[in-house]
Amino acid sequence: MFLRFRAPLTTIAFVLSAVLLAAAFARFAQADNDNVVTSTAQLPFAGSFFDSVTRERVHISGAVHVVTHVAFSPSATTLDLHAVLPADVDATGETTGIRYISYGANSLLQPYPPGPIRSAVAQVQFLVKPPTNPDTVCGCPFRPCPDDPLPHCIDSLFLQLHLQFATDGTLLVGGEAGSTVRLCGERACTTD
Repeated sequence: MFLRFRAPLTTIAFVLSAVLLAAAFARFAQADNDNVVTSTAQLPFAGSFFDSVTRERVHISGAVHVVTHVAFSPSATTLDLHAVLPADVDATGETTGIRYISYGANSLLQPYPPGPIRSAVAQVQFLVKPPTNPDTVCGCPFRPCPDDPLPHCIDSLFLQLHLQFATDGTLLVGGEAGSTVRLCGERACTTD
């Protein structure tokens, strides 16, 4: 069966209302997107830490890939942070010269009072481990661990991100006012 419209003016009004309503929703959605500022950066770090599992100092350098979304609303400003430690981080044991493997990803959602965020401090945790050694029972070449599984060799690597933002929510990188990374090692970072 075909529908037949008996009142063309009513039909036109209905279609026009639907189009205007859709345009209003699209504008509202666009306004929400206009209130979110997304920044990406690679924040370099370098230093060393003592790995209690392998009992050696590990020199590490690289960059943390950071993506921030700063959302502004009348009730709050929200920081949505994503941090990834890529595979090209260089971590080398001081005593053995063995290259460690570092990896991981973190996310953080932090609300703030309405208005600009000038700075934020976030602690992120990644993993670091020596490569698997086929000559040992559990893959941990530095201390006997025949009854322990391989994860015994995996240790935490904590980094503290000191993020600086422009008033519009853009992440600042480089220079004296830019964001920085502090290497804390295998223990959680302490406050400065």
